[in-house]
Amino acid sequence: MLCLIFLLSFVGCKTPEKVVTPKPDTISKFNDEGLKGISLDAMEPSPHVWMSRDTIFIPAETDTIRKISEKQADAFILALQQQKIDTICTLIQDCVGCAQIFDLKTVCKDIEYETYIFWKQNGKTYFTKRDNCHDYNIIALKDDDFWNSYFNNESTIASEKLKRPEYIFKDNSGNHKYSISISHYRFDQIKLYIQNNLIHLSKLPDYYFERKIKSNKHENINYKYNTNTFNNQLRIKLTSIIKESKKDLKQ
Repeated sequence: MLCLIFLLSFVGCKTPEKVVTPKPDTISKFNDEGLKGISLDAMEPSPHVWMSRDTIFIPAETDTIRKISEKQADAFILALQQQKIDTICTLIQDCVGCAQIFDLKTVCKDIEYETYIFWKQNGKTYFTKRDNCHDYNIIALKDDDFWNSYFNNESTIASEKLKRPEYIFKDNSGNHKYSISISHYRFDQIKLYIQNNLIHLSKLPDYYFERKIKSNKHENINYKYNTNTFNNQLRIKLTSIIKESKKDLKQ
């Protein structure tokens, strides 16, 4: 009360000044340790990128590092095609709505966007990986049955579509079916190139293959259908090869 009287008489109880924490300077070019084969001078920030000298926060949709990785993979695929290699398959493991925080000095330890590349040459199948930091060993695969899985079911794979996760909710009025969609999820993307043409592209969100949905409370009624699709069977075969061969892929 005494403070209020003083305030009205413009004496004492001065309103505290608002403390403003200055934002770190935005830096468009860096002299830090660079990526292998890539100059960080080329990494101009997008309108949605916040940068300081040592850390960088980038929403996945505008990620410059991802674009670098994609260019590395595209360059490798083009080199294969220039050698008249006409049967190529890629698998990308990525996410939608994700964001990464990492240190520019250790970017290659903190974050990698990976493209796994399979190709057929002189009757043999080879496999490698490309990302935003390194080149990796090329491995000759003994088990390449995934080609048969695709070509034996090519027309079915081309036409089949995954079903959005759905669940049944029961109340006094009966049964109600609901579908769900989420904004943040991981996915596998499969591409197949024949005679330099992209003939197949599939995107497989991870939550389509979850048995329980909606905070693990409801049964996904499309779980069995999605897991039995040929696209998913192809994904399982490719990810199995990747898992078994990771030690041999060292850069």
